[in-house]
Amino acid sequence: MILKACITAVILAGSVNTALAHGNPHEMPPPCHLQTYLGKNYTVCRFDPSAADIRLFLKDDKGAVFGSFDAVNAQLAKTGEQLSFAMNAGMYHKDRAPVGLYIEAAQEQQTINTNAGPGNFHLLPNGVFWLSQFEQGDVTYKGASVASAKSYIERAQHVMAATQSGPMLVIDGKLHPKFKQNSTSLKIRNGVGEKDNQLVFVKSEMPVNFHEFASFYKDHIKSENALYLDGVVSRLYAAHLGRNDFGAKMGPIVGVVEKKTPPAPHSEARYIANEGVLISQGKTKIMFDPLPLSGFGTYPEVPETTKAQIMAGKGAYAGIDAVFISHAHRDHFSAENMITYMQAHSAVKLIAPQQALSAMQDHERWDAALAHRITAIDIEAGDAPQIIEFETIKTIKATAVRIPHAGWPAPERAAVQNLVFRVTLDGHATVMHMGDADPNPIHFKPHSAHWQAARTDTAFPPYWFFLSENGQAILSNDINADKAIGVHVPIEVPQDLKDSGADYFSIFEDTRNIGDVKE
Repeated sequence: MILKACITAVILAGSVNTALAHGNPHEMPPPCHLQTYLGKNYTVCRFDPSAADIRLFLKDDKGAVFGSFDAVNAQLAKTGEQLSFAMNAGMYHKDRAPVGLYIEAAQEQQTINTNAGPGNFHLLPNGVFWLSQFEQGDVTYKGASVASAKSYIERAQHVMAATQSGPMLVIDGKLHPKFKQNSTSLKIRNGVGEKDNQLVFVKSEMPVNFHEFASFYKDHIKSENALYLDGVVSRLYAAHLGRNDFGAKMGPIVGVVEKKTPPAPHSEARYIANEGVLISQGKTKIMFDPLPLSGFGTYPEVPETTKAQIMAGKGAYAGIDAVFISHAHRDHFSAENMITYMQAHSAVKLIAPQQALSAMQDHERWDAALAHRITAIDIEAGDAPQIIEFETIKTIKATAVRIPHAGWPAPERAAVQNLVFRVTLDGHATVMHMGDADPNPIHFKPHSAHWQAARTDTAFPPYWFFLSENGQAILSNDINADKAIGVHVPIEVPQDLKDSGADYFSIFEDTRNIGDVKE
């Protein structure tokens, strides 16, 4: 534990050595790497004991031996923590009780064992790996050490955790004197050593003898002291490698603990019909072009069952915060349907071009009480993007840009108020709905600063953007989007779209993950 952020210390060999605090740990390289030495592969994991939260684990809060990394993680989850690294940490009896010294949370559970006897543990000198901690004023100093059992007895101080194992692999820069270079005892082995005020945990990925394993520490790692933890049962947990080695139950376990990162709220796009898409980010939900009047027999129309769910606000369509309309064409918008929907859902906001609002106001069922929940966008092509303000919805940020309707510059197309919306939900997911935008770069280039101001996770362009070089260039280079999912796909999907390899919506209720904003 570091109580003063700029000061840490390392306790090694009974002395105190000052170490500078590191920068952002997220900028540090991954702790575990595969290395090859003399034709054998080893996984090497390095940790600074003054900074990492290193602990020993033997029994859970009910007194049962953990025995596995999963059991340790289950216990840590109760306090919002998890393992980032772990390894079996010393020899044990059949009941998995430690053979030698074991200290956890400053409580000695097994005394040091200096007796002679059979087996690797008693291949003297054996040794101890321990963690130290003491406070001086408002600063907590943390460190660790690996040394022979004799050295531990002579100089260990402020011990918070310790595990005894054997034999020592390297003692003060020299190999254990009893190791034979030509030994035929080959096993998967693991150990812990010191190098430059760091702990170096190693697991061989191939069977090696003691001499090979110790030589890796001495000659490759350049470790002054290293301790054998075990063989055969050697196991490794490394979250960033996706490693969680399976095997028999273990005794003592050493692990590096970190706070458990809560998962980001679920981000999903659900296809409604034509250009209708439901976007969900956690509890925040919006819809684009959800209730068109007609598909002209060419484009998919909202199934009656889905329409009933939308109107009733049930299932996936419960809790909608806002509806965005790209333009007022009948295959995207129905004044009557939107009036009915807004009357049924008193909290929903509507963001639409002025032409759509005018169509609603001209309808015989228009309800003036809806006006205060409607934001009408009345901008020309080439105007600056409009920021859309939500006084009561803090989880949505949106902008609108008028991009001419496909078929521009024909006058009847140029007159359509087609809007490209970029919307960020709950600070995580950003989407862009493009309506029936014309795929000409001259419409997008003037707004380059706007596109670059925020990365879009998923754009929803009309499918024809995938079928022209200009459209593909806009998606790849201009709008600053990670990926695109095509919409406005005809009932009979064009063969050239099928052959393009592009992603698109054409199946009702189909869903996609939309990703998160990159901070």
